[in-house]
Amino acid sequence: MSGLNINRRRFLGKLPLAVLGGAILSSHFSFAFKNRVDSPFPGFDSNTRDSNDLRASGFLGNTIKVTGNIYGKDGLSLKPNARLEVWHLSPGSSQYNHRGAFSSNTDGAYVFKTEMPNRTKGKLPRIFFKVSHEGNVAFTELVLTAQKAFITHEHWENHKSLNDKLFPVYEENSEEIAIHFNITV
Repeated sequence: MSGLNINRRRFLGKLPLAVLGGAILSSHFSFAFKNRVDSPFPGFDSNTRDSNDLRASGFLGNTIKVTGNIYGKDGLSLKPNARLEVWHLSPGSSQYNHRGAFSSNTDGAYVFKTEMPNRTKGKLPRIFFKVSHEGNVAFTELVLTAQKAFITHEHWENHKSLNDKLFPVYEENSEEIAIHFNITV
């Protein structure tokens, strides 16, 4: 009977440590999951490197330069230091290796360079965006062809307060394709 008491004492002696460990782990995991935002788009990775140059081939490929402004939901107030994460399928690949993260400047403007994304079967090429500012998060996408840039219905619904600044502006010259694309957050 005394062996049973020793085991019970050991168990009871270690119980507070187990409870404390479980409490620490559960609070850590619940904090991590509570602050996680899932992307509605494939290929999102929250561990994206800080860079506004997504090009894999340096200066050799057809460069796309995307610029724009980050506005508040009112479509008028510019949002400085908004965090942008962008990604797309790599050219000629089914992998999302073209990705970068950066911030808008003090005027709410952003710029990044990339190459023409590959497309998934049945869809046009697209660049995906996650924009964060002061606890607000917006996901959207920019749809591309070789001659034009488009928005989706979802972008129109969620960012229509931009009014005349809503639609992307597409310009092409011998050096690069330039697209101006505004987003609200």
